[in-house]
Order: sequence, then structure tokens, then C-alpha cells
Amino acid sequence: MSDNQNVVDRVIELGEERLEVIFQELLTNPRVMAAFGQVLNRTQEARTALDSTLRQAFNWANLPTQQELHDLEDQIDALDDKISDLLERIDKLAEQATTRPSGSKAAKSKASSKKKPAAKKKKAAATSGKSSAAKKSTAQKKKAPAKKKATSRKKTAAKKKTTRKSTTSKKKSTGKKS
Repeated sequence: MSDNQNVVDRVIELGEERLEVIFQELLTNPRVMAAFGQVLNRTQEARTALDSTLRQAFNWANLPTQQELHDLEDQIDALDDKISDLLERIDKLAEQATTRPSGSKAAKSKASSKKKPAAKKKKAAATSGKSSAAKKSTAQKKKAPAKKKATSRKKTAAKKKTTRKSTTSKKKSTGKKS
């Protein structure tokens, strides 16, 4: 068995040596290299023609090209970033509104009471008789949902951002473009 294996190995070795010599001769031959260059040029021209034809076909079928989809994805990412920034600003403003001193709220409520219609003024007058503890609990109940909404908006924006980034990184790692 080992004799047969040695013979096979020797034949393979000789074949490799001869192929190496043949390839070296071909690569040094200017005619072969010129023909190889022509083949590469023709394949590049064929690919360019195919791309152009596909673009036209997509255009006629009213379908987006890969580049258009990529540009659209970039625009969506930019808009998502802007939305996240706006949500952060809203949260900061909501937080500032809840931490204002009570004196400025009273001034604000006086200014806004001038703008209220008569029916709202009556309702405001009726609720003004509440105790200060009842007013505080009502104010806290109103603020609590605003904080919850702000927190949930942040979480949603963060999830969307990480999902989009992970999808983009998967596409880049696999070499695919949408």
C-alpha cells in the first residue's frame, strides 16, 4: 500500500512541477498576457453594459436600484438621529418644567388664566378650593405619565437605533447591500 502511495505522490509532484513550468512560460509570453488583458477588459465592459441595462429595466419597472436603496437607508438613519435628538430635548424641557419653583408656576397660571374661556375659568375656580395636599397629588399624577412617556420614547428610539445599526453591520459583514 505504501509503495502505491509513494508512486501516486511522485506522479502528483511531477505534474505540479510541469504545470509550474508551463504557467511560468505562459505568464512570460507577451501574446498570452495581451490576450489575458483583453479578456479582462471585455468582462469589465460586459459588466458595465449589464449594470446599465439593469438600471434601465429597474427604471422602466419603477423599482429602486441598490444605490437608491442605500441612499434612502442613509436618509432614514439621519432622520432617526434627528428624532432621537428632538426626543432628548423634549425630555429635558419636560424635566425643567417639573423642577421649576412654584412662584414661576403661579405667574404662568395667572398669565394663562387670562386666555381661558369663561367655562374653564369657572372650573379652575371650583378646583382652587382644594387643599394643597390634593393639589400636589393631582400635579404629581399629571407629571408621572409625562415622565413615563418620555422614558418610553427614549427606550423606543434606542431600540430602533440599535436594531438599524445591527442590521447595517450584518449587511456589511456579509458583504450584501440592500
